[in-house]
Amino acid sequence: MDATQELAEVIANAAAVDVGVLPVPTGKIVICDPFFCASAVPLLESIEPGSYPVRLHRLMVPGWGRRIGAAELVVRSHGAIAAFRPATSASEETARYFVESGLGSFMDELIRIEFAETLAQFYRNSPSGNYYGDVLEPEFRALCDNPADPFDAGDRNMHAYSDDGHARVAMFSSGLGDGTYESYWGLGEHGEVLSLFTNFLVLSRTRH
Repeated sequence: MDATQELAEVIANAAAVDVGVLPVPTGKIVICDPFFCASAVPLLESIEPGSYPVRLHRLMVPGWGRRIGAAELVVRSHGAIAAFRPATSASEETARYFVESGLGSFMDELIRIEFAETLAQFYRNSPSGNYYGDVLEPEFRALCDNPADPFDAGDRNMHAYSDDGHARVAMFSSGLGDGTYESYWGLGEHGEVLSLFTNFLVLSRTRH
């Protein structure tokens, strides 16, 4: 299955789940495994500085349960997706990134720099600590669908790494877990950018 066909199928059939509103003070978007943000680079194409909703497209996958098929940064709230264009970064022809922590993310380039330092400072202060277990896990758990289920760890988090109002990173589970994932601009009928998507390849990895 072509990756954009899969993405269109996921968007059409999955349930949309809100993560929150992401501050984008510079307009430069970074998509990456948040634990490897120090080496990430922003996309070549910027958007207007502002605040943008983030939502997930979640579906039930036989044998796997509830999984996130795609993550979306909503640039314009009006209009239907008519086509997709691969997003590109300064370092590659496509905005492909490798996930090793089971998480993907959207963040602004300014926030990337700050959050990378937040992670580094955490491990300088707590060499045996675990940022996910010590900081993120309770936040993910707070947004889980079934708090009574001890195995529901949650799959989304608008992480505030400081009290600064713009210090937010949108984090989410990456489909079936670790892997390499690409992102696409969702375009309207006149070629205008409506959204940015990361496709987690849930359908193609589970269909035989």
